[in-house]
Amino acid sequence: YSIDSASLISSGSGCSGAGGSVQTASFKNPENFECISSWMGPGTLIDKPGHEMHGWCVVVNYNYSTHTDGDPKVVGWGRGGSVHAFPLKGGTRSERKMAAKFQEYMEEGNSIVVKDLNTPYPHSALLSTFDDQGGVNKVDDSGDGPFSEWNSIGRGLSESEVYIERKKETCRVLPNHFNCIRMLTGRSLNSTEKWEVTQEEHCRVMPHDSMCQ
Repeated sequence: YSIDSASLISSGSGCSGAGGSVQTASFKNPENFECISSWMGPGTLIDKPGHEMHGWCVVVNYNYSTHTDGDPKVVGWGRGGSVHAFPLKGGTRSERKMAAKFQEYMEEGNSIVVKDLNTPYPHSALLSTFDDQGGVNKVDDSGDGPFSEWNSIGRGLSESEVYIERKKETCRVLPNHFNCIRMLTGRSLNSTEKWEVTQEEHCRVMPHDSMCQ
């Protein structure tokens, strides 16, 4: 979600953050998400050919109440369906390398989908920006944010039921998503089938990519 050219976000009231204004109009359904992340909710699509994370669908896990000094964790779904997770501060040498690559992307003025761990499980999605210290700017979470409709799914149900209802909604709209096929058909994909389906999903959200031409 580029702050300067958020093609999937229509005009709405904004909240200021480092690098620009974050739009706050609602997405109607998962098909309008930039990509589907590992929690089967909205994510940020990294669209930067040559970048190590090009094609990843990323969400940042962040607890505003306990990590006030800025300690987010990045969870990325790679193009082949593998999940990568690393903190933005500390971690192993390889994790620090990935964190630096991600910070580089964020410093270009991109906004990011944040999973707010300070909200009830399975948590709300917010659209946010990074500050110049590597922390996450808190955005308006009054319920009118860009993912308000998604966050309202299953409201009033138990934690496990909310996750199921959200996944059902994603799979209703995108039944061919590789993480939906097993739920809908009861059949597990072999490695070849999974690769083919993940590439189909990649080209759905990034049709202009060279591998999709």
